[in-house]
Formats: sequence, structure tokens, C-alpha cells
Amino acid sequence: MPEISEKELRFCEEYLRDRIAVRAALEVGLSSDYNAAANQATYLLKKPEIQAWLKYLRNQYAKRLRIDIPTIIREYVIIAKSDLDEFTTDETGRVVVRPGVPKKMLRAVKKRKLTKLERLNGDELTVSNTAEIELHDKLHALDQLLKYFKDLLPKKSEEDGEGTDEPNAAEVMRIVADALSKSQPRGSGGTGRYGPG
Repeated sequence: MPEISEKELRFCEEYLRDRIAVRAALEVGLSSDYNAAANQATYLLKKPEIQAWLKYLRNQYAKRLRIDIPTIIREYVIIAKSDLDEFTTDETGRVVVRPGVPKKMLRAVKKRKLTKLERLNGDELTVSNTAEIELHDKLHALDQLLKYFKDLLPKKSEEDGEGTDEPNAAEVMRIVADALSKSQPRGSGGTGRYGPG
């Protein structure tokens, strides 16, 4: 690794916390003035030695957290392929996947709200459970997959009449499915309310 000062190393570590260069420069004391800190941070981020250390530290953090590119891609694929029809509720009102849907699809659920409703009809108490769920943003997941796999997608030529190099979602999903094998049905995503399954 290239040699950098202790302050520059601390800047790299601070910068990787939230990628706000000015805050990192102020935090490690490169300057107490905002504008001077911004200039110093910009200068540091252009240095090849700093870029090398940032890359090294990011890799170290990823190893420590056991995060790698295939893991991230798998999570985006789960979100991109999620469909509200894959979920239901059990007898207690908990959100569960329908039979035949892998349990890992529950990771596509962003929010869950369980509601228990009790009604008294004469002497009879009726209890029902409903669940509202919101799935993670499917378009964001597809966009992230597109960014990663864009170079692997076939380019459209001018002869196709389309005049664009932008692939469509179906092409992205085909490439992702090939890369990760097992595919699950795709659907609309979004939010929904479920009663007893």
C-alpha cells in the first residue's frame, strides 16, 4: 500500500463512514474552516494514494461484514422478483410466504404492520388479524442490477430502429437469472393488505 500520513488515513476512515468528504476533513482536523476543509478534501480525494487506501479499506470492511458482490446481487434479485401475491398471513396474522415460495423472499418486505381486530356480536367474540406490507422498491433494485450488468447486455444497433443503448428490464433479468441460476416468478411489487390466508 502507498504511504500516507496518519491524518490522511483517518480522513479515509471517516470518509467511508458516510462519504461526506467535508465532514471527514473537519472531523480529522485538516481545517476548522468549512471552505478550506472542502478544498483539502477535494485535493485528497484526487490523490491516487488516497484512492488506493479507500479501495483497500472498503474491501476490508466488506470482508469483515462478509459482503461480496454476489451477495448484494442476490438481495437485489429477491427485491426485483418479489410480488405481493407471494405473501399471505398465518393464523396469528404474521406475514408468511405462500406454499412453494422460498422463505428468503420475505427479505423483500420493507415494512409489516399487523392489526388485530376484535368484534363482539352478542355473546360471540370474533377475532381477525390483518397485515399490511410494503415491499422494497422494485425499480431501484432493477436499476442497481442494470448498472452492474449493463456491460454484459447486448447493445442495440441503429439498424434496430430504436437508436438507444439502454436495455430493457427483461434483458437485465435474463442476464441476472443466468448469473444466479434459479429464478422465481416476477410481479408488480408495492404495498398490500392481507387477511387470513
